[in-house]
Amino acid sequence: MKEFYHNKIGYNTAVISCKKQDIFFDLHYHLYDNPIQHIWQKMHFINDKGLKVCNFNLIPFKDLVDELTKCCIEVNAELPPKQIDQFYLNRLHNSFVPNYDNKVWDRINDLIHAIESKLNNPFHEYDASLTLNLVEEQFVPISEEYKIFLDTDIKWGRLNLGYGTLGKDWLNIAKNNDTLDDLSIQNTINSETLMSFCVEPGIPLVDEIKFYNWALNSSLSIPKNNLNALSLGKYPLGQIIITDVLLDFHNIASDWYVPNHQCKLLWNKHFFNNTVNILEISFKNTDMLYETYIRDSGAKGILNV
Repeated sequence: MKEFYHNKIGYNTAVISCKKQDIFFDLHYHLYDNPIQHIWQKMHFINDKGLKVCNFNLIPFKDLVDELTKCCIEVNAELPPKQIDQFYLNRLHNSFVPNYDNKVWDRINDLIHAIESKLNNPFHEYDASLTLNLVEEQFVPISEEYKIFLDTDIKWGRLNLGYGTLGKDWLNIAKNNDTLDDLSIQNTINSETLMSFCVEPGIPLVDEIKFYNWALNSSLSIPKNNLNALSLGKYPLGQIIITDVLLDFHNIASDWYVPNHQCKLLWNKHFFNNTVNILEISFKNTDMLYETYIRDSGAKGILNV
């Protein structure tokens, strides 16, 4: 059975080395055996220029708005209103698109997405998700056949390919009730990586349900009959393995498999917060996920392994 956990190309385990103040620790991820992950892994495997990390989630909302105001003043952009809403953020993002190669505007874009993630989100203080990418970026075209791996479900501990595309996908257009001015479907694989440590919806296919209902009532031209054109979701790369790093924080292994268990939310808020630095990503072959599943399921005798 172990052979099913190994990959045809590359390695099956990513090790993300981290530092929290004076504590060093590793997060281990089982990597999915799909072509998107294979290409992403190769980019990171040959990396010798370092990583860039973006973690806004545990920065207070007011601090994000204050920085956004300073950036807008610097580039003479529309200043944030007293009560920031999605309509303002949409207008500002429209202005970013033609200025994407400007460093200040690039920062404004990051701040827009950070503020959007907190806007009308009562659980934002429990979101410790972050993105990282290589200092020197690469881009590989996404083949149409790769879209079979798209997934809209938000999973705590999931490792996803980052969007890495100038513009918004259909799900973001729908979520923010935006115009089509910023629509841009992801068509390349790059090194951008999303580490998801957030509250899970708790309802399967919730994004599809919301999108479908929005599309039925929208006046926009939406390719509902062409799923490749819609390209809903993200490309999963892997999933976290429940190791001692997590068990030292909360020692009941089965709780880590429960959606939105308090151990996950408290770990997001109090451990994996903005005091954590990502140092590097390395790769190796292991049986860690297989052995962890056998340990945590209690099925060793039943499965005769």
